[in-house]
Amino acid sequence: MRPLERGAGDPLRFGPFVGCSGYPDCRYIKKDPPRSLEITCPQCNQGDIVEKRTRFGVFYGCDRYPECDFAVNNEPLKEPRCPVDGSLLVQRPKSIRCWGCGAEFDLDMNQTKDGDPEAEAESRAIKSAARAKRAAAKAAKKKPASKKKTAAKKKPAAKKKASAAKKAATAKEPAAVAAPVGAEEP
Repeated sequence: MRPLERGAGDPLRFGPFVGCSGYPDCRYIKKDPPRSLEITCPQCNQGDIVEKRTRFGVFYGCDRYPECDFAVNNEPLKEPRCPVDGSLLVQRPKSIRCWGCGAEFDLDMNQTKDGDPEAEAESRAIKSAARAKRAAAKAAKKKPASKKKTAAKKKPAAKKKASAAKKAATAKEPAAVAAPVGAEEP
């Protein structure tokens, strides 16, 4: 077992990291635990919302995943709560949106769009069903693991066969060329 050491990493991509000291042989990298926002999940009311990083960027989801599939792309606000229904608010670039009813507020908390809790719940249910359907289709499409095939050796390229017309033309030429130049015929 080799000790872990701090690596420099690419500053433009992921920055410094802690990984195995035997790098090319061992590619283990210690992951940092997800940052908790200390907000209770509004969907299951049991888990906490944590910041998760993917290759596509940052998103916020429930730490009880896969039992709870709550996820939002914008950062949830711990305080204040929605004045319409008391649900979680999500900070968007130019506005604040209620997760529960869909009401929108400007950054000064003045309501700009009315919310409809039933429509939001129905929209989430439709999206959840579509996600489940895609996951089921992907699982059905996936084939069972088969034997790994080894790469076959390349065979030498076959020589091209000359056409019959070319063969006839080349067969006549050598006879004509065979006679020495300047020699007389008997």
